[in-house]
Amino acid sequence: MQKRILYPLLTLGVLLLALLTLWFVFSPAMRMAGEAAEFLSNGSPQEPPASGKTRKMVEAVEDEIELPPLLTTQRTREVIILMYHDIREEPAASAAVEAGFAVVSTDTFRAHLEALVGAGFQTASFADLIAFVDHGHALPERFVVITFDDGYRSNLDLAAPILAEFGMCATVSVIGIARGRDTYRDTDIPIIPHFTWDEARPWVEQGVIHIGHHTHDMHMARHLEPPETFRHGVLQREGESETDFRAAFIADFETLRNEIMRALGREVPVFTYPFGQHSALTEALLYELGVRVTLITTPGVSTIEQGVPASLFSLYRMNMHAEITGADLVLRLAEWHTPGQ
Repeated sequence: MQKRILYPLLTLGVLLLALLTLWFVFSPAMRMAGEAAEFLSNGSPQEPPASGKTRKMVEAVEDEIELPPLLTTQRTREVIILMYHDIREEPAASAAVEAGFAVVSTDTFRAHLEALVGAGFQTASFADLIAFVDHGHALPERFVVITFDDGYRSNLDLAAPILAEFGMCATVSVIGIARGRDTYRDTDIPIIPHFTWDEARPWVEQGVIHIGHHTHDMHMARHLEPPETFRHGVLQREGESETDFRAAFIADFETLRNEIMRALGREVPVFTYPFGQHSALTEALLYELGVRVTLITTPGVSTIEQGVPASLFSLYRMNMHAEITGADLVLRLAEWHTPGQ
């Protein structure tokens, strides 16, 4: 009686052991087959590596975001950003030399915008670029982004009406300590007049002008500063510890950000580096501070990518100066721009 019961149990145990052995042998192969099928139908299950430009960012900046269903099938777009500074009513070749950068006349600026419209270009804002990267919102087939640095009064008095006339917009990155001033910081030395918040508010509310961050008090003129206090843009001073630099940089950034919020009720997602000088540390700090876009002065065409916030950092810009005519601009755009890319 006991043997009749024992033999079926032993047989069942042998069968279970055989099944377990088969599972361990064939399960890896089945998983590999499933991954191969996924690759053939959907592409590699892993995310592609970041572009060469984004790899230079610290790991924190390379975090990806989860995308909703795409509104456009284009995952990348080329971005051409035009960089202006001061605008004058008269041709300003001598003023450009005196100021140390290109100054554009109102006639030249108007010619640039006329050429852009004639070639089928629209302006996009940095909010548009962020919406493309974050949510897949479509961008115009042909577009440029227009920027002004420093926040001169001429950006409002002369450039803004022309922008409005052509249905375009621009981002003006301001130096906080220079708001409403026509003398250099803590001196009586004359500088190009800068606009006030009250002067900017109507253009900001109309959407013609957007405000960017150009530091509160880190945009210094070497020839006007004592060597011991001069800082080259936002870079660390020689001998300055990283801890001290972090504290100084964050305090400067938050001072202007808070001032813009109080004066205009606007967040500031765009940071423009003075002189284009930047480092991996400043990029990481700005990312931590909530900045979405950083701009440098290196000429070139940038590429932004959906789901890759780091592609909005260190964007290149093309310097616009008095010698570039409207026809020249169109020719350069044809060289720089691939339609729909």
